[in-house]
Amino acid sequence: MLSLPGTLGAPSDRHFLPFATCRGDGGAPPPTHQRDFLLPFSPWVEEVLQIALRGTEAGAILVQALGRDAELDGLQAITSEPGTAAQDLHSDAAWGTPRTVTIFLALHDILDETMGPTRFVPETHEPRCFPGRRWMPPPRVGGDLGERRTAWFALRTGDAVLMDSLTWHGAGANRGEQRRTLLAASFVNRSSEGRLPAQRPPGLRLGDFAL
Repeated sequence: MLSLPGTLGAPSDRHFLPFATCRGDGGAPPPTHQRDFLLPFSPWVEEVLQIALRGTEAGAILVQALGRDAELDGLQAITSEPGTAAQDLHSDAAWGTPRTVTIFLALHDILDETMGPTRFVPETHEPRCFPGRRWMPPPRVGGDLGERRTAWFALRTGDAVLMDSLTWHGAGANRGEQRRTLLAASFVNRSSEGRLPAQRPPGLRLGDFAL
């Protein structure tokens, strides 16, 4: 991916390597640009998700939150090289979009804050968490969080963090000497918020991994 032409601008030490969300590579043509790069959904990727979700507390929580028919909407390996700067706080969705929950799976021990683990702002995922019961996006860079505080979680290999896509969060600066890598899988309930499921070809569902 890194050898392919990319967008103009400063290079980044944080890489997002997407996987296909259907078995195999979907017959995708060879990439000619970094935005076209797509790793196949190989058997080992499926096995990793099954280990993380089948018969586990994480899988049960996801099923309770989204239902077994929730679609696998995104899958990527997120790598932060030593020296990578911190991300600004952001959310992955806006209020009113179908509910999405992401599982961040540690592919190695992430026990030291110098490795740049993701910082979360608890209680920012629903309108009830805000004055007037209206969900708000995170403040601009340098904005005041008020009484809100960020939190990060020490993870051992195979540990996971579940995050509603509305939650304010941002990866920390990797000030250590070790590359940090997570596997992030997002599942979406397109029938949430009173919406009818969109007509789309059948894909992988949460029930394929969590029984």
